[in-house]
Formats: sequence, C-alpha cells, structure tokens
Amino acid sequence: MTPITGTIEISRSPQDVFDYVGDLSRHGEWQSAVVDVQVETEGPTKLGTKAKETRLVPGGKQSYHYEITEWEPPRVSAFKVVDGPMRPEGSITFTPLDDGARTRVDFEMVFHGHGFGKLLTGLATRDARKHVPNDLAALKARCESQD
Repeated sequence: MTPITGTIEISRSPQDVFDYVGDLSRHGEWQSAVVDVQVETEGPTKLGTKAKETRLVPGGKQSYHYEITEWEPPRVSAFKVVDGPMRPEGSITFTPLDDGARTRVDFEMVFHGHGFGKLLTGLATRDARKHVPNDLAALKARCESQD
C-alpha cells in the first residue's frame, strides 16, 4: 500500500514542535479524528511508551493500542499500532530550517491489514489521507500560537 505523506513548515524550533507532538495527551488538539488518548506508560513519552487512542473512523469509534517505536528528540518520532484488524505505523521527522528558527515536519504512515482488516486497508487509507493536510495545518496553528 502506498504510504500517506504530508509536509508542513512551522515557525517554531524543532524542539518546540517535537515537544508538542510528543505530548500524546494533546493529539486530539490537532488530529481531528482523535476522540480520546490514554497514556498507559508512566512518565514522559519515550521509546516504548504505550497508549490507547480512540478515533472516529468510517463506521464509528474505534480504539487502538500503540507504542512509540522510535524516539530521537528533536529529530524523529515513530509509532505502530499493536492490535486490531488495522495496524498503521508511521513516523514524524522534524528538520530545522533557518538555523533552527523554523521546522519542516514530514509525516508518513502506512496501514497494514490483519485478518479481515486486509479488506479495509484501502478505505482506511483513503479516510486518513483526507485528514492529514488539515491535521498538519492544525498542528502548525497550535504550535505557532503557543507562547
């Protein structure tokens, strides 16, 4: 399946943007499909952090357990869903621009169907592809409005 990708430039440092994205409890502020996030691992986000996220997807609400599979502040964060019929995995890369005054954010995600989820991969990909540009624009707005 072709990955879903998106890129946006944000007028904040990579560390600021990375810190905001790394606060899993705030994902609903900039990802329109997120209804709830429950972080299941104590302490700040790090490699191996686990969370449960509930999203609005075609057909209603669905909850997913995921874990952080790569964590290199302020350069890259990656995740993978570990259960269910649809198991997306993805990464966000933060590249400094203008000597670190701004950041290019590159997002990439691919869906892997398991069991009957193989039948839903195309639908899930199309739905997510619709959300990514607006979610990245919301991320930009949130980061640039913070003090």
